[in-house]
Amino acid sequence: MTDEHNLKTLGCYRELFNDSFVWGEGVEVKTPNIDSLARDGAIFTNFNTVAPTCTPSRASFISGLYPHFTGAILNHQAMNEDVVTFADILHKRADYHTGYVGKWHLNGDEKPGFSNEERHFGFHHNKYQFNRGHWKLFDEDAQTGEINVYEWKHKRRVKSKIKDAYATDFLFGKGIEFMEKQMKKEKKFALMLSIPDPHGPNYIRPPYDTMYKNLNFTLPPTAVAAYHRKPAPPEWGQSENDLEKADEMIKSIENDDQWQTDMRNYFGMVKLIDDKVGELLSFLEKSGQDENTIIVFTSDHGDMMGEHGRYNKGNPYQSSAGVPLIIRYPGRVTRKVINTAHSSTDFAPTILGLMGIDYSGIAFQGTDASDEILSNATSSTLEQVRFIAGPKYAAAVDRQYKLVLSRFGPPWLFDLKEDPNEIINYSGNPSYNGIMRKLRHELRNAIEMYKFPLVNENVIYFSQPLCLDSQDQIPDLSYHVCSDLTKTQYKDKCDIESVSKFCSAAVIFAAKIQ
Repeated sequence: MTDEHNLKTLGCYRELFNDSFVWGEGVEVKTPNIDSLARDGAIFTNFNTVAPTCTPSRASFISGLYPHFTGAILNHQAMNEDVVTFADILHKRADYHTGYVGKWHLNGDEKPGFSNEERHFGFHHNKYQFNRGHWKLFDEDAQTGEINVYEWKHKRRVKSKIKDAYATDFLFGKGIEFMEKQMKKEKKFALMLSIPDPHGPNYIRPPYDTMYKNLNFTLPPTAVAAYHRKPAPPEWGQSENDLEKADEMIKSIENDDQWQTDMRNYFGMVKLIDDKVGELLSFLEKSGQDENTIIVFTSDHGDMMGEHGRYNKGNPYQSSAGVPLIIRYPGRVTRKVINTAHSSTDFAPTILGLMGIDYSGIAFQGTDASDEILSNATSSTLEQVRFIAGPKYAAAVDRQYKLVLSRFGPPWLFDLKEDPNEIINYSGNPSYNGIMRKLRHELRNAIEMYKFPLVNENVIYFSQPLCLDSQDQIPDLSYHVCSDLTKTQYKDKCDIESVSKFCSAAVIFAAKIQ
């Protein structure tokens, strides 16, 4: 598992999405090793975390439960001690030796919080598990076994070589050590290796820090559209900006040296991860266990990386809530593309199902997708609905559509086939009335059943209001939106016929205040 990983940085996803150069022509990071997992296994194109922030997402992955039922609803909240994880089941019911290496983020405020023996949740080998903090460097004392962590600015304090101490290198090394020990003992094992990159801060060790220095990043087309409000993004995805200075703002971002460095270093972090996946595959091959080991690659949530003019995570856009899920299972799973909507609550039962482990009596809220993965079909697009929720919104996703309800403004319906960039709202289009009814019903029930935060809201728009103006820039009145017409200095613009048609509600309001 990686952290805050934009899935469009992976070659196998760029190929499937036909979206090769999000940040400009030729701007890409090649990921041949991760791509090989997809080439030899199953790749999910519509897999979302139920909550695109670290703590609630991670809890849902390992428990198969929605955040309200794990106690880990917000970042830095501790997961309830009675939560049963897939590691608990593997250890107790199938005698697996279970290990966890890397970022955990489920023990509250502990920082870094290494190896909490009272809260192992079935991961019994957890010496190299740490709770939180994005440390870039790790050092282990050879005599005492004590682990020290460092920020990048303190790299001179590290005793070992940077290429051994850097987080990705160090943690992959400890993960391989764990597997090697179990192989020598001829023990069945299950390891969760949780890499804190490519989450910021965006520092990466040489030579990855200069590997992409010649790339010139540009803002994605969705960001350009958002800054110009052509069309305007949803209320839950908007940022304040001056329309008259939109082009100037775009140029200032793209010409900012720090922005370019951060984007290049993000690519560098992804490239190092891919190289380490290659080393892991080589280790398994040399040890004779490559045909006997299931490898799963995923992330806790995405990173917008400038798409829609946003960064990091926290909203229901694909680049935030959508995560990679690739499963390589030699001899059982051949090349397969799964377009069915799935979510992080499905992860635990699916992994157990693939391994043939009996989990009867465990009340997972996700479903087991192992039959879909193990089928002979080369692609799969089943009809089912999955959910995403945050403090201010809730979303329902099926194989083609995504409906988002929020505390602010009207519902947004995305047609992921017709509009994969998620910039057009189809909720008011009569042709989509049927899918609106279906997803609205599913989401209304889910909000109550799974205790999504919106359950406590007094007002939520389930349909488009009858009198609502577009928030797009007015076509015949540059740099203005309909809400501007409610201001006295713009009242004369209401007399322009094309403007009054585009902004009928604002014109009525303006007439009332005159």
